[in-house]
Amino acid sequence: MTNEISINVKGYSKDNLVFQKPINHTPFKRNTWELIQLNIDKPVEGNIDIIFDNIRSTVWVDKIRIDLLK
Repeated sequence: MTNEISINVKGYSKDNLVFQKPINHTPFKRNTWELIQLNIDKPVEGNIDIIFDNIRSTVWVDKIRIDLLK
């Protein structure tokens, strides 16, 4: 059995929070890679914070990609 992971993504523009998206993800299997995709629908011109919570085992994060389309 796998445990749910809470991920909170926050986007800032000029130090103001402009985007916040909570994600609750339960992995399908242990020890496998899974894609978690997120679309941001607001302009973020500053930092993006990715906050992991409720972690009860090792979580590997790889290949974070941010694409900007204008």
